[in-house]
Amino acid sequence: MTGILLNEETGDLAINIIRDANGKIVSGLTVGDADYQNIRLLLLSNKGDFKEHPILGVGVERYLKSVGREHDLRREIAVQLDAVGYGKADVTVTKDGIVDINV
Repeated sequence: MTGILLNEETGDLAINIIRDANGKIVSGLTVGDADYQNIRLLLLSNKGDFKEHPILGVGVERYLKSVGREHDLRREIAVQLDAVGYGKADVTVTKDGIVDINV
């Protein structure tokens, strides 16, 4: 999926200003493959974080702070990814909290 990219460190818009010969800005926002950042935002977001889609978000931190909920986390990630159009993703969660997603 192509979209406007965010800076991975800060979460702000990734801006790369390009000027023409007269010094006018002709380009600024970075556009590219946004799949990784979209999935990352979905995992980190909690339900209610998106005003227009209040049931969207995994809240992965909540699961990782509890013990024995790997299956619940795997299911929630798969359901949420399907809801945003990534289809049936292959999701693996280890007991150490390592999440592997193949879309």
